Amino acid sequence: MMTLLKYEIYRRWRWLVLRYAALIIIGAILLNRVSSPAYQYEFIGESIGKFALTSLVIFVIIIIEGINMLKEDLFEECGYLTFTIPNKGRTILASKLVLLFFQLSFWTIISIGFGSILFSKLPYREMVQIKTQINFYFYPTLLFILTAFFNFVLMIHFSLTLTRTLLVNKRYSSLLSTGIFFFLVYFIEKVYYGPFLNQIQYISIEIGSRANTTLLSGGYTAVFLNIILTAIFFTATSYLLENKINI
Repeated sequence: MMTLLKYEIYRRWRWLVLRYAALIIIGAILLNRVSSPAYQYEFIGESIGKFALTSLVIFVIIIIEGINMLKEDLFEECGYLTFTIPNKGRTILASKLVLLFFQLSFWTIISIGFGSILFSKLPYREMVQIKTQINFYFYPTLLFILTAFFNFVLMIHFSLTLTRTLLVNKRYSSLLSTGIFFFLVYFIEKVYYGPFLNQIQYISIEIGSRANTTLLSGGYTAVFLNIILTAIFFTATSYLLENKINI
């Protein structure tokens, strides 16, 4: 896997450096602006908003690249090198997910770092008000977003890989893979998440430790469901890459 990981980093390192350098530079410029003696408090909210927007754009780029890492190997000429090296399907897929995880980790560290510093520049009263809004469900929500992120990417990877096994050329690949993806979304929502969501809607939203504990358990259950689904798509995509792809 290290060989494939080095290969992925080698062919993308310029964009990787440019991406995170841009995020750091913009964060530093905004931080310098709100740290100057002549700043006004309204500039802080504006700077936080600009940094959040920049961070969101970088996040979307990370998702797109996470998808393209496999799409390029499946439908472009560079795939010959990837699939001629004797590696198992799970090794090929894991190398791309590891690089995606590193990108997401760097993005998180930079975003949280600058975001925290910018946040600390707010007036104390506003800081306390915002902190009180970060409630008991912060951590399960964070875990849910993380697992849902990789679940989403693997669903697209599976759709692309299944499309490549059904089509020899890439003429209709985008249309077919999109159709497969939306079918999976609909099927999973109705069959997999549907029963769970039907149970959640009957939970009473009340003030009290019992209601909080029930909702918290539901949040971790959703994370567990995401992990199972991620494992299923990883296994299925790895199998197709190893046994059904003929580049």
